[in-house]
Amino acid sequence: MCCPGCETVAQTIVDNGLVSYYQYRTAPAEKVELVPEQLQALIHYDNEQVQTEFVRNSEDQSEVTLSLDGVSCAACAWLIEKHMMASNGVVSIRVNTTTNRAILVWDKTKTRLSELLGQIHGLGYKAAPFEADQHEANYHPP
Repeated sequence: MCCPGCETVAQTIVDNGLVSYYQYRTAPAEKVELVPEQLQALIHYDNEQVQTEFVRNSEDQSEVTLSLDGVSCAACAWLIEKHMMASNGVVSIRVNTTTNRAILVWDKTKTRLSELLGQIHGLGYKAAPFEADQHEANYHPP
């Protein structure tokens, strides 16, 4: 598999008796390692002063643009969107596989940003608020 999204989609296919769909796959996908210290650090994103840098608020809803790492195809986007839309407090999420970003809208009275980021990490992807300066520093053209 090329990514955690493809692996999950493949498992769904297997679970539904459609095994022949992946009969030509030869190697498992690489997975993003989840480091407990990194997940613990997500709680800092719940600080209101920190959020002023990247969260847009309106009444009970908040919106953030996320940078995603590990997203490589439409299956990744589907998995993240499907999982997150089933999460308590998520109003909407749109994943863009071209830019490796997502726009997440959530009800801040029902959940915290750190919990939502942790769920994305739990799927095998890294997610953090998009910061243009950091994005440019990490960009390595092909």
